[in-house]
Amino acid sequence: MHKNGHIGLGILLTSPLLYYLIAIQHQFLIGIAVILLVSVLAPLPDMDLYVPTLKHRGMTHTIWYALGVGVVISTVTWFGGLTFINSSSIHTTAFMGVISTLSILSHILGDWFTPMGVAPLKPLRSDFKSVDMVKSDNSKVNAGLFVSGWVMSVAVFIIAL
Repeated sequence: MHKNGHIGLGILLTSPLLYYLIAIQHQFLIGIAVILLVSVLAPLPDMDLYVPTLKHRGMTHTIWYALGVGVVISTVTWFGGLTFINSSSIHTTAFMGVISTLSILSHILGDWFTPMGVAPLKPLRSDFKSVDMVKSDNSKVNAGLFVSGWVMSVAVFIIAL
């Protein structure tokens, strides 16, 4: 899957939490920031394409990497003092960690649908898993996911407000 497909899938998978943030917590601006965060993090595992020492679909495509990114974002949130109005620091920290982890997991899920697959439990299990439904460079699927993600985010904002 390509960058736009990963972004769209990430937004789709985190949209229930986006709804919670906007409809329940009444955090419109933080909701926009969350969409931007997902848009940055969802394609992040493919940084292995640009770092010569990393193998493509290696450690950056594991659940351990997803959890690590969640911990890093939670830590930055905690020490940065970011809180939602009417929420505790621990609530905000946990929420941002979950959003970040889900963003990376959405990338792994997207690549699972491609022929190359992923080894999400590496190094515990190195076997690659694949559903082999769609090639990663399928422009229609990538564009469809991208548009679907943005349509979903707009729908969440409209429904929640």
